[in-house]
Amino acid sequence: MLQPTVIKKSKGKAKAKAKFCKPKGKAKAKEVEWIEVEDSELLKTRCRVVAEESGADLYGRAGRVAKVLHQKDAPEEIKYSIIEESKNGKTCTFFHVLAKHVKPEPVVPVPKSIAPVIFDYRQFRGDRKREIVHALDSHANPDNLEVVRENELVEHSTIRAALFEMELRLKCNRVLLLAPQQCVGLEHAVEDLGGEVLKFKQSTKNYRRVICFVWSQGPPRHYTWLQISQLQKGLFSLEYRDSLPAHAPRNLEAAKRVATHLGHGHLCQDLAPCNKVFQRDGWSCGLWCLQWTEQSIRAERGEPAFIYYSLRDLIARTNEFISKCKPQAPKATPKEDAEATEPVAKKAKKIEPEWPSLQEALEAAHKCTKCLPTKKGSKGCTTCMGKWFEEIRQKQTPNKWLKTIEQIQPEKGEEASSSIQ
Repeated sequence: MLQPTVIKKSKGKAKAKAKFCKPKGKAKAKEVEWIEVEDSELLKTRCRVVAEESGADLYGRAGRVAKVLHQKDAPEEIKYSIIEESKNGKTCTFFHVLAKHVKPEPVVPVPKSIAPVIFDYRQFRGDRKREIVHALDSHANPDNLEVVRENELVEHSTIRAALFEMELRLKCNRVLLLAPQQCVGLEHAVEDLGGEVLKFKQSTKNYRRVICFVWSQGPPRHYTWLQISQLQKGLFSLEYRDSLPAHAPRNLEAAKRVATHLGHGHLCQDLAPCNKVFQRDGWSCGLWCLQWTEQSIRAERGEPAFIYYSLRDLIARTNEFISKCKPQAPKATPKEDAEATEPVAKKAKKIEPEWPSLQEALEAAHKCTKCLPTKKGSKGCTTCMGKWFEEIRQKQTPNKWLKTIEQIQPEKGEEASSSIQ
C-alpha cells in the first residue's frame, strides 16, 4: 500500500503536501554458500532418497555420491550431489539432496534391464495366465472382480489383481507380496491344526522383503502397509506406513498381529507409522499402498525411481490388467450391430380385397392411385383388384418360347407347300 509523506515548504506558510511513494522493498535473502569437502569418506558410496519430505520428484531415486557439500555458515548442514546411472552404466542425470533425506545402501549392480512401466501383454498367456485367472475367479464370476473407480474404496480382489500385475511386470523373486485376504487369514489364525501357518512362516524367511496389505473393517475401513525386511540372515526389521494423517489404531493392532504370526512379535513394541506424506481424500489408501509396494520392489532390484507414478496412471494400469483377465465377449458381425442399434420393423401382411364380380373389381382399379394404366388401356393391380387382377393381366411371353415358335413356323410352312403340290 502507498504511504503518504509530509513535505514542508521553506518559504511562506508551512503547508502539508501529501506525496505518495512506494514502500521500500524487502531485503534480498542472502545466498547460501556451499563448500565442497574433497576428502569425504562418503564419496562414491551408493545412497537412496528415503525421506518423503524431500519431494515427490526425488523420493526413491538412487545413485553414487559425486560431491559432498557443507554450508559455510552452518557446517552441520550437508548436501550431496548424486549421479544416477542408466541401464547401460552411463551417466543419466544428477540431482542435489540434503544428507538427512538419504540413506546409504549396499552397492549392487544396476540390472541390465530396467523393469518397464507398462506391461507387455503379449507375454500374458499360457499356463501363467490360466493360474492368475483361476486365482482371481474372474472366469466363473467376472462381476466379483471390480475395476478401480475414483471416490470409491478399492476392493480386496482389485488389490490382488494389481499385485499380480506387479509380479509379472517387475519380476523380482526376492519379494513376497501378501494380499489383504492372506493378511486377514494370518491375523485371525488361532489354531494351526495342519501346520500350514508354521510352514508358511518358515517359507517367508527365504525372501528379502515381505510386503503385507493390512486391512481393518474399522471404523475406519482402511488399508495400511507393512514391510518385513531381512537385513542379514536371521536379522529382520519392520517398516509400517499409514496414509491417514490421523493414524488408524485398529490397523496398527492388526499389523502387530500379522507380524507376530510371522514370527516377529518381538519387533512390534515400537512399531509406528514412518511416512511423512499423507492422502487428502477418504478412498485412495489402497492405491497409496500399491505405490509404496512398487517403490520397494524397484529398490530391491537396485533400480532408481526414475518416474513418479500418479494415482491416475496406477488406476489406468490396474483397470487394463483387470480387463485382460476377464473373459471377452465374442465380436458381433456388422449385421448383428445394425440389428442391435436399429430395431427392424415387422412387415405387415398384405390383405387382398375380395370382390364378388369383375365389374366391381374394375371400378376399384379405376379409383386406385397406386397402379398406372398400360398402353392398351388396362389398369389394375393385386392391391386394388385382388384375385380378379389375373383376368386382365397381360403376361409377357418368355424369349425362349419365341425362339422355339420361330423354329416351328418355317417347318409348318414347308409341309403345307409340299401338300399343295
